Amino acid sequence: MSRWRAPTRRVRQWLHSGEAGRGADTAALTPGVVLDELRRWVVSLPRVTQLDPLPTEGSVDRFAVDCPPLDRRSAWVSLGTGGDGAESFDIHVVLPRALAQRGVHIGWAAPLADLDADKVVVGVATPTSDAELQALQALLGVGYTAAFRDGAHT
Repeated sequence: MSRWRAPTRRVRQWLHSGEAGRGADTAALTPGVVLDELRRWVVSLPRVTQLDPLPTEGSVDRFAVDCPPLDRRSAWVSLGTGGDGAESFDIHVVLPRALAQRGVHIGWAAPLADLDADKVVVGVATPTSDAELQALQALLGVGYTAAFRDGAHT
């Protein structure tokens, strides 16, 4: 239970990092560095599988959580270059509906698709600092953990 609460606390810290973000923790990052770091981090987690690319998606990496012992398989996150490619990239993550709705209401998430009654795909902003990258990893951790809960079959 404590692992579930820690990422949520980090997300709150990220949301307030604009107010309190000072020091080395907020060093600027380039989108390419962030994308590489996120890809390395995502594939380092247990039970993560990279999905085959779709012909229409270009340079988008899609990942799922695949855990046969628990009979769980769920889409999780996609990372890819955005329209301009140089300034940002697209981050789409499957989150529990309540958290996704809160993120949309507050403004750190954009709704993209409903997967089922409990899961929603949202787009989130490209991190521009170490603090934001850590907060994004915490947010992705919430989605990762949710993929192992009951009903996580996609």
